[in-house]
Formats: sequence, structure tokens, C-alpha cells
Amino acid sequence: MRGNELYAITDLQGRPLFFITESNEIDFRPIILRSASKLVALGICRPILVFDRGGYGIHFFKLMDESADFVTWAKYVGDKALARIADSSFTVGIWLNNKKYHVYEELRKVSESAQTAKSEGRSEPTSMMLRMVVLENVETGKRVAIYTNNTDKPLYDIAHYMLNRWGDSENIFKEMMARFNLNY
Repeated sequence: MRGNELYAITDLQGRPLFFITESNEIDFRPIILRSASKLVALGICRPILVFDRGGYGIHFFKLMDESADFVTWAKYVGDKALARIADSSFTVGIWLNNKKYHVYEELRKVSESAQTAKSEGRSEPTSMMLRMVVLENVETGKRVAIYTNNTDKPLYDIAHYMLNRWGDSENIFKEMMARFNLNY
């Protein structure tokens, strides 16, 4: 069904900075790059953009790295790989949204497949070093990984950015739908 997507770009407190409306047939990644450019134009020298797996792409990460930092869920890091991380490696704890997490980090070289590069019109796959931050929910033992190109912020800040993004960004759309009596 044809329609539009409404993207809300907010600050860390969830306050909207600006909105972008695009056809739902448009790839999410150019929207993220456009948002980064707009934030730079607003005076934020190197913005940090936090987004979901829809923005995932190693070549895209490399393009993004030129002007902005990003934080996103790490795709293709399986439960078995996360389970191999020794419990003693988790050196930081954070409490957020009424949940306690242990946090670990490592640098990891990530590469796209040759097939992905070819399908996007490039002859060579892109690869780059990323910081992988792993969160372990203390109550459930479940581990999830985050990728970021930012190496300056403390790992608890990176975890905070991703965990705060999850519910808040979806909630703003629910609130707007209720406020403006939208049904889709």
C-alpha cells in the first residue's frame, strides 16, 4: 500500500528537532545522511545519530563516518558469538529504564559481502573498524550488540543512547497519532 513515512529527529530528551516526510518506498539510509547534514547545518559539528537496523550497511557506515557518528544495533552478531564473551569481560554496569545491564566493548572489523557490494554497483566490498558494545540484561542474561563509530564517548553513554532510543522514538509517533486522530 502506498503511503508516507514520518521521521522524527529528536534530541536526547526526545524533543523533536525536525521532521522529514518521505514516501515509504525510499531507503532509510539517505534519510539518515540528510538528517546528519541538516544537523551539521544547524551548528552541531559532529552529530551522533541513533537508529534501528533499517539503517544498517557497512558501506553506509563508511559514508556516515565522514560527517557524523552513529549508534545502531549490530546485525549478524549471533547469540553464540555473544555467549562466548566471558562474564568477567563485562566491566561496567548501568541501570536504565528500570533494568540493570552489564556492558562490554571491543573493536571489531566488519565487512560487507562481495554480493552486497556488487548489488550496490561496487566492485570491492567495504570494511571498517567499529566499536561493538555488548549489553547483557542482568535479570534475563540476554545479550545484544551495538555498533558505533564513536570511540570517544564512554561505553555507558553509547549504551544509554541506544536503550533510550528504543521506546521513546516509537512513543512519539503513538502520541502524535492520538493527538491528531490518525489511524495509520
